[in-house]
Amino acid sequence: MMKKTPAFHALFCFLTMLNLISQSTPIIFFTQVTPKPESYQQAKEEIAVFISKTLQEPGCKLLVMYEPDDKKDGSLYLHEVFENQEALDTHFAQEHTKEILKSSENWLAKPIEIKKLSKAIQQINKSE
Repeated sequence: MMKKTPAFHALFCFLTMLNLISQSTPIIFFTQVTPKPESYQQAKEEIAVFISKTLQEPGCKLLVMYEPDDKKDGSLYLHEVFENQEALDTHFAQEHTKEILKSSENWLAKPIEIKKLSKAIQQINKSE
């Protein structure tokens, strides 16, 4: 049996803290979805339904769809924030997530582009 020295205890506490931090770190995405032009409205409607279901998940903190001012862009943009990796894993196991991914195969013009962000460089909270 291993003797639990002060160094072992310190390492154990440090590793436990790292695990807790990684479990509580928000997962942030910006996603670009580019539907075929003839499927743009259908994609927008299906994504809206998907968003309403996803927002009911306890680990989803934010999910917003944006449409660019320049309609020639042809893409829709999602800003997504999940509480932690566990919440994201749970999200991908949901039936509505599987359904939108399958359905999107019919209307995507190109693969979905996802940018995962993990670190804010600067945050400014504007007081009212």
